[in-house]
Amino acid sequence: MDRIKRVKYIIIAMMLAAAVMPSFIWADAKVPEVEGTSVIMIDRASGQILYEKNAVEKRDPASITKILTCLVVLENLELDRVVTVPEDSSPIGVNIDMHKGEKLTVEQLLYAMMLPSANDAARVLAIETAGDIDSFCDMMNERAKECGAKNTHFTNTNGLNTAGQEHHRTTAEDLALIAGEALDNKTFRKLVTTVRYTIPPTNKSEARKLKTTNPLLKSGKKVEVDGVKIPLEYERATGIKTGTTSTAGNCFAASAKDGDTEFIVIILDSGEYTRFTDAVQLFEYGFENFGTQILAREKKEIQSLKVRRGASGHVPAGAADTLAVTCSRNSDGSIEEADMEVKLIPAEDKVDAPVCKGDVVGTVQLVDGSGKVHKSCDAIALVNVDRGGPLSAIGIPDDMVPLFAAAVVTAALIVLITLILIRQRKAVRETETKRSETAPKDV
Repeated sequence: MDRIKRVKYIIIAMMLAAAVMPSFIWADAKVPEVEGTSVIMIDRASGQILYEKNAVEKRDPASITKILTCLVVLENLELDRVVTVPEDSSPIGVNIDMHKGEKLTVEQLLYAMMLPSANDAARVLAIETAGDIDSFCDMMNERAKECGAKNTHFTNTNGLNTAGQEHHRTTAEDLALIAGEALDNKTFRKLVTTVRYTIPPTNKSEARKLKTTNPLLKSGKKVEVDGVKIPLEYERATGIKTGTTSTAGNCFAASAKDGDTEFIVIILDSGEYTRFTDAVQLFEYGFENFGTQILAREKKEIQSLKVRRGASGHVPAGAADTLAVTCSRNSDGSIEEADMEVKLIPAEDKVDAPVCKGDVVGTVQLVDGSGKVHKSCDAIALVNVDRGGPLSAIGIPDDMVPLFAAAVVTAALIVLITLILIRQRKAVRETETKRSETAPKDV
């Protein structure tokens, strides 16, 4: 009898556990085994972690460092800016053999850094951006914090960590956050999805032909996994960067997209080819079992807010960031609907003009059926609204003045016509009265 009771209690406990488990996680999904020392897979839009293995262990990222280098450069230099190489390039690691005085554009240097992983290009870009390497690393570390990274400290721009792993390190989780931020940049996306690029002849060199080190973008090679040969090329791949050093091992930051669903995989310290096959297996596991439901798209109108004393009486407002949830897939491949509602909570009943595009005007929340807030971000104005004219002081914005004027004119015409009709009617009555008084009367 006691045994039966214990079984009942176990069943009840399992049911309770299933009840409190988030609906967007499919607990029965078969998770692949991966070789890397530190690994993570996240849904880029929602931030949901779908797989992790030692994800917060601090490690050397090798050339995956260049994701952050690239992001900082893109946010501070124009692509067509011409850079004069300040010194002969270092022969250490991969480089494009630049020479002092050579002139290249920022765009050309970025392709050199992100496709073949040229270390000299990373160095030159850092010096051009910040004046020296240390100052640029300060910019990198600050930008990493803005991405949400908590355990990242970079001491160089290219991943050549000659001082040892304890000096230049990050985590798989931090790198996933940094990569997600970088993928928001359209130019970054273009760079990390390019397979080949040619730098035309310069004042110091013949043309240079560059090729990506990411086989998921383009490769005819197949690798055996569990007795089956699978291609390294992956049609859903959207980037990002490889990296290898003696202290870091073989590393890979990868992303893949299908519709609204995009996953980021970070693999640190793995095999030369298993980093790629493991990434593909994780992507397949992710796309088969999960999908992203975007509930509020970045900078898309959610509702219109009233404006006080503005040239317009309303301003469209939307989410500053995309708000999404990761949902499990049904057996037919469709994505389960999330029990979530989007709410925009205005900061005030009315927004005071002038309003600038991007001004924070409230909060956007994702709220479940029980009223619990799962995610939130700033609500921002999507257009500018100037201060209105004199009539805005009495609640008539400039864009309503023509309608108000038309209404006033119409009202005036109605009043005028009414007065004319009244006068005509009065004149007719007076005329009839006079005729009645002057008409001969029968005696």
